[in-house]
Amino acid sequence: MKRRSKCPLCGNAARKFFRAPRPGETFFRCQACGLVYQTLVASRSEQALWYNQSWRAPSDAVEQQNRDYAHKYLKPKVKGMQLLEIGSNSGAMLEELRGFGYQVLGVEPAADLAALRPDLPVVVGFFETAPELEGRLFDVIVSFHVLEHVEFPVRFAKLVRRRLKPGGIWFNFMPNLDTWLEERDGVAKFRERWIHVETKHVQEHIQFFNAATAQLLSRIAGFDLFKAGFQGCDLWFYAAVN
Repeated sequence: MKRRSKCPLCGNAARKFFRAPRPGETFFRCQACGLVYQTLVASRSEQALWYNQSWRAPSDAVEQQNRDYAHKYLKPKVKGMQLLEIGSNSGAMLEELRGFGYQVLGVEPAADLAALRPDLPVVVGFFETAPELEGRLFDVIVSFHVLEHVEFPVRFAKLVRRRLKPGGIWFNFMPNLDTWLEERDGVAKFRERWIHVETKHVQEHIQFFNAATAQLLSRIAGFDLFKAGFQGCDLWFYAAVN
C-alpha cells in the first residue's frame, strides 16, 4: 500500500474527515477543491493482482448495460473515427462501438477479460504505461468507471489529452459523489447503502468526483470544452479539445 499526503486533484494538504464506510477505508474531503479521496491506495502491482486474479467476466445484464450506454452516449458523427476504450473489460461496449463504424482499440489490465472476445484488438496493460499506445492518437477516448481507481487522476487526464487528435473528445462515466448523500426530513444524511463503496477491495475506489471537481480536472488537464450530466448514482462528462 501507498499513502497520499495531498489531494490528488489540486495538491492541497488541508483535508477533513468525510466518511469511513467500512474497516480499513477512510475518505477525506479536500478543503480547497472538494474532492473526496482516500489517502491509502494500492500499489500498481497490487492492482494488477486484483485485475488478474480476482476479477471475473461481467454478467449478461452488465454487458447489456454497457451496450446501452454506447448507444446513448457514443454514436459517432462519421464512420471510421479512431476510438480507444480505457478499461475495456469483457469488450461488450467495444464490440458495440465497432458496430457503429468506429475503428476501435481497447486497453485492459485483466488478461482473461481482454481475451473473452479475441476478434477485438485489445492491449493488455494499463493505459498510462502500455508501450503499444505510444504515439497513437484518437478521435474519441472512453473511460467507464476508471477515474475512481486512478492514483494520479491529473496525470491520467493529461495523458488522455495528449492522446487525442485536434477536435477530439474524452467521454468519462463514473460515480457521482453528490449521490452519496440523500435528504431525509430536510436534513442531508449519508445513504445507508451506496453501491460505489460496496467494492471487493477496500482500496479499489480511491476518490470520488462530482460535476464541479470533474470540471476542475478537465480544466487542469488542458481541455477546452466541458459538458456534464447525470444518470442514477453516476456522473458522465464530455471533455473536448479544439
